Amino acid sequence: MKRLEVLTLRSRYPDAATFDGLLRADVFGRMKHLNLNYNRIDSFGAGCLVRGLSSPRLEILMLAHNRLEAGDIKRLMGCPGLRSLRHLSLRNNACGDEEIRELGNSPNLSSMETLGLRDVGGTTAGFEALLGSDKLPSLRH
Repeated sequence: MKRLEVLTLRSRYPDAATFDGLLRADVFGRMKHLNLNYNRIDSFGAGCLVRGLSSPRLEILMLAHNRLEAGDIKRLMGCPGLRSLRHLSLRNNACGDEEIRELGNSPNLSSMETLGLRDVGGTTAGFEALLGSDKLPSLRH
């Protein structure tokens, strides 16, 4: 497990203690690709992610179809461990214009190339603010 860089836990629904333990494990700091789609991750899980993302090695983070809310997304965007992130999927989470603007203003997402925001609930104003941001110079899709 020392070389583990890709982990998919799609639709596994880990309980709070298991999820917290996973994100505290040494191997988590070496992850480059983490797929946590469809896991019912909520505010507690978002807090675990922020604590676990201390090393900026993660390049792909898949969080689609969870239960993240506006405050959870803001906390995640403030995490310095996201500085190497190239792809982020937040599809089908509770994200409004304020959070979409926050994505565009986060200094931790400057390496972002693709951002999945389908079915998040933002309006044209929020997406225009995101696309007008100068803090996402690598964003292509």
